[in-house]
Order: sequence, then C-alpha cells, then structure tokens
Amino acid sequence: MRAALLALALAATGAAAQEEAPAPEAPAPEAPAAPVFEAPSGLVLSLQDVIWEQETGIVRIRFVADGLGGEEAMAFSEVAGDFAWLCETQGVPALERNGIEASEVIISIADRAVPFGTIDADAVQFFEGYSVTADGTCQWEPF
Repeated sequence: MRAALLALALAATGAAAQEEAPAPEAPAPEAPAAPVFEAPSGLVLSLQDVIWEQETGIVRIRFVADGLGGEEAMAFSEVAGDFAWLCETQGVPALERNGIEASEVIISIADRAVPFGTIDADAVQFFEGYSVTADGTCQWEPF
C-alpha cells in the first residue's frame, strides 16, 4: 500500500507501483498512464513504476524515455545529469510526503518498459544509485 502511495506522490495520475510482497489473490486494477515530463537533458520521460523493497529500504524509481534508444540514441554522458535531478525533484519529495526513509534510491531510465528483473538485450537501460542525506540531498553511490 505504501508503495502505491509513493507512486501516487510521484505521479498525480497514479502510475504503476510495486511492493515486494506475496501476490494478491485478486489482480490489482490497472493504473492510469503516467504523466510525461522533460528532464534537463531534453529527454521526455514517463514513470514506469516504483518498487519499494521494505526489508532493505531500497526504493527503485523506473522511468521510460522513448528517445533514449533507436537510431538517434543518447549516450549516458548526455543524460547523466538527469539522474540526480530525478532523485531530488521526484524521488525525495515523494519519500518525504509518505514518511519513507530509504537507505538507497535507484533511478533507472530505459528506452522501453522492461519488467523488473528481466533481461532485454535490445533495451537501452541506465541506472544510478543514491543515498539520501539528512538534508534531503541525493548523494551518488557507485554500484
């Protein structure tokens, strides 16, 4: 439930969220489409989902950007600044509104929706991890 609240805080329309827990007996209602917004690089992003691993305190915030791959694919260096921006403008405020203290926030951007934990050799996917300091700043953490 708290993961759903976190996703609602990230996307006013209620983008998809997942919480690692046993699967419910009844299927969850389909979430409406996530809003679309532009990152500092100019990349147009939509929220794919939020996964909150309660036992580890890790929150994964996953975005999709169609312009990331394809013939005019963007290099990591072109979108690197988007990760801290996403953590600080989207992730931290949502965590604070929901009273969640995450040990780590992992931001990912992919050129297509890829189910969590699966490998898609054709997908372009970039990841960055952050710890959140006491003052709400995202501190980059190398993997």
